[in-house]
Amino acid sequence: MLSYSLLSLLVEKGVVNLDDSIGKYEQALQIEHPVTLKHLSTHTSGLPSISLIKTIMNQFDKKTYRDPYCLFGVQEAITYLSKVSPGRVGKVFRYSNEGMGLLGRYLAQKLGTDLEKALLEFICQPLGMQDTTIRLSLDQRNRLVPGYAGKDVNQPELAMKVFEGAGALRSTVTDMLQFLSVYLGIYADHPMSKPFHVTQQEHISQGKNFGVGLGWIIDKRNGIIWHNGSTHGYSSFLGCDPYNSIGIVILSNYRPNLMDDTLNRIGYEILTQIRENK
Repeated sequence: MLSYSLLSLLVEKGVVNLDDSIGKYEQALQIEHPVTLKHLSTHTSGLPSISLIKTIMNQFDKKTYRDPYCLFGVQEAITYLSKVSPGRVGKVFRYSNEGMGLLGRYLAQKLGTDLEKALLEFICQPLGMQDTTIRLSLDQRNRLVPGYAGKDVNQPELAMKVFEGAGALRSTVTDMLQFLSVYLGIYADHPMSKPFHVTQQEHISQGKNFGVGLGWIIDKRNGIIWHNGSTHGYSSFLGCDPYNSIGIVILSNYRPNLMDDTLNRIGYEILTQIRENK
């Protein structure tokens, strides 16, 4: 969520525009390429979520580096986007780690730095999020909780080398609650409240009950917005009801199996109960 929040801050400052074509940031693409920063942040760029054929092909390609949970390397993603029909862009929501990763790369590029430094300068340091970073200090590494999946099987740390915006950040519940409090308007006069509010607005509609903000998934039935994630041995859920100023952060050092209970359901149920009892 921090990359999307960085996008909203840079839009407010006039550094970038949601409708900027990614051709402005990627020399290999035409300057007026139909995919925009908004399409990357709403997962409507045309990049696929899952491709069985590509997954099989990747098993036989040992030369191309691809981050975990990514179908494409950077150049592969650019090549794919260069062939996307303009008619497909902005139409269908397909969650794309590569899209998230490209967004982070382009924002950092615009600022003349790397993604970690950009997030620290514009979000983490101003909000006092001292334990949210990509590269851990010695103290932070000593406090890192090991990740697990399956039956108590310890999992290695996730290493994102090219698409860091897709899941390389480490954080704590304390930091994420501080981050979420700005979204909820608890600090009404906080300078980040206004640009952060832009991310909660529905930018893409995907039916009667489902909308997409900048990164956020919007349940139009009740106004709850949320996002989740999982890596090798970790999972997370971040959700809130902005209208009632309630939110929840769940971080787990366990990646559930398909048949396990999910943080989505747990988080959603807690949010609903809090709202009903408020």
